[in-house]
Order: sequence, then C-alpha cells, then structure tokens
Amino acid sequence: MKRLLTLCYLLVLLTINILAQSPFNARIGDCSYYFDPQTKEASVRGINWSNFTDEDYNVNRPINVIVESPIVYDGIEYQVKSVGHGAFQYQPILSISLPPSVNLIDRYAFYSCSDLTSITGCLEVLEIGEWAFAGCNNLKQFLVPSNLTHVSNHTFYGCENLSSIDLPGSIKWIGEAAFYKCRNLQSIYMCKEVEEIKEDAFRECNSLRVVNIPFGCTTIGPQAFLNCTSLEEVTLPTTLTKIDKSAFAGCNSLTSIVLPMNLSDIGGGAFNKCNMLLDITAEMETPPLIDSQAFSSLYSKATLHVYEESIEKYKNAPVWKSFKTITSITGYTGVTNVLDQNDTRGIKRYNLKGQRIDDTTPQRGIYIQNGKKLFENKKK
Repeated sequence: MKRLLTLCYLLVLLTINILAQSPFNARIGDCSYYFDPQTKEASVRGINWSNFTDEDYNVNRPINVIVESPIVYDGIEYQVKSVGHGAFQYQPILSISLPPSVNLIDRYAFYSCSDLTSITGCLEVLEIGEWAFAGCNNLKQFLVPSNLTHVSNHTFYGCENLSSIDLPGSIKWIGEAAFYKCRNLQSIYMCKEVEEIKEDAFRECNSLRVVNIPFGCTTIGPQAFLNCTSLEEVTLPTTLTKIDKSAFAGCNSLTSIVLPMNLSDIGGGAFNKCNMLLDITAEMETPPLIDSQAFSSLYSKATLHVYEESIEKYKNAPVWKSFKTITSITGYTGVTNVLDQNDTRGIKRYNLKGQRIDDTTPQRGIYIQNGKKLFENKKK
C-alpha cells in the first residue's frame, strides 16, 4: 500500500513538473503572449483588450501599443523574441513600440493594420515574414533593420502612403511584390549587396522617379517595375545579366536607358509601352539573343547607340536589326547628374547615367572622370 501511495505521489509530482514546463498563454499589459518556460522566451500573440477602455474596443478606436520585455511571470523572467504569425492583423493600431529583444516579425503580423502610422524598436530584427505589413495604408516610413538579409515576398504590398525606403547593406534580395502598389513611394535606396530584384517587386509604384540598381545586382525579375508611370531615370550596373519579361513595361516617362556590357538576356515586353523611350544605348559588343517583343513598338522610333565596330553586327542580328536607326555610341552625350553614392576610394568614375562604377579600372566604355567625358578603348 505504501509503495502504491509513493508511486502515486511521484506521478503527481511528475505531472506538476511537466505542466510547469509546458508553454502557456497569458495577458500582460497591452498584449497577450505565448510563454515557453523551457527557453524562457515569449512571443506576442495579440492585443490584451482588457487593458484598454470598453469604448476603445467597441468603436475600434486606434490605440497605441507597447510590447514589454523582459516579462516576469510566476517568478520567471521571459524575453520577448517575436511578434507571432498574424498577431495584430486587422487590428486598429495607431502605433506600436517593440523592445530590442524582438528578432522576428512573423508572417501577417500587422496585415491590414490600416491605421498603423508608426512602428519603433525594430533595430535588432533579423527576419520579417511575408505579408507582415501588407495593407498598412497609413504607414509612411519604416526603418529597415540593419541586419535584415532580404525583404520577404509581399512585405509592404499595398502600403500606399509609404514615401521612401532605405535598404541597408545586409539586404541580398528583394522578394516578389515586396513593394507592389506602394503608390506614393518616391525614392528607394539600395546598397550594392542587392543581387536580385524579384517578380513584381516595385510594380505600380506610380510615384517612383529615379532608380539606381546597385553594382552587384545580376537579375531584374518579371514585371519588377511594371507600370511605374513616373519613372524617368534608371541606372543599370555592369553586373546585370538579365532583364526579365515586362520588367519596365508601361514606364511611359522613361526617355533613355543604357544597357550594360554584360547583359545577355532581355525578356519579352521588357520595355513594352515605354512610349517616350527614344534613346537606347547597348554597351554589349556582341548583340545578345533577345525576345522579339523586348522593345515592342520602339523599333521604328527609338535610336539605338552601339560601339562603332559593332554597328554591322547589330544591323544583322535577329531582333536588333528591327531598329530603324542604329548609330555609334561615341556620339552619345546623354549624361545626367553625377551620383557620388558616398564612395571616397581612388579615382571617381561614373557611367553615362551618373552612377559611380565600382571598378576603378573600368572595362571598355564611356565614363565621366573628374567632370570630363572619357572613352576607355581598352579591353580588360
């Protein structure tokens, strides 16, 4: 009998211990949290409406939310590490303050928070999930964390009042539709570490006027800048090898473009309906194979500039020969503002669109050096 009682007692203690180590939900301050006693970490799961007035809840009045960390619960200290999947989606949040312990903003975390105007404390975030801020129509600015490695698919989709964005040097790629329909986005700064801009990334960013694709980028995805109707100037780096289908289609304010020397693939409709694009410079010595609809209606009215010794190649190349006017690149003078890009190394050289080139011993081409136009005729 004693042995049986002892066994029952041990089972009760074991059960209590297991329950004590099991994750649980609790409401603290402005938020509800998911706590994990084993890791001593917590995740934000939503709003604790009991901490606000009945009127706030009943009329969906926009509220200011503070996420606390660390949190002490039953004598145990927990660090808040994440904002959970869909934690605040559709909620009437005006602003939110996150603690520096948060390193993850999960998928749909702030989806369709149409009242959200301010989010602070994201500096240590390592990952922002897909659709995290999509539909946050009143979000005007967002400080991208310096350790973020990419912008996930649809992260800022439909953030119609987002006016500017600076991407830190840690960003390697920009995901599908990441800034799709950010209609008031006027400027985007990308560091040279960006290697790929994916499908629909900046589609229908109607206020975007100037885009400098950084040195290091190799691919611009399908429809990446489709219908950016105010886009007047695009700078492409020498590292670029592919412009995918419809990448710049509908950019009817674009008047000129310089295609870099290593470009080998231009997809169908890449510059379709760019009705003002009358000045095209191709720095590729040998004309690459391109889709027949790459320049669509431009063949009869745009001027194609190529190296003098390459003129006959282009006049006889499939698709390229469709251009009515093909002339020497040496006569091209479309130099615009010179951009320093905060680079202070050695001799400063720029391409014809004013972008600082990364290589201080550039390959063959036309450059701006010390305020003067320089023709580099050597093959490196």
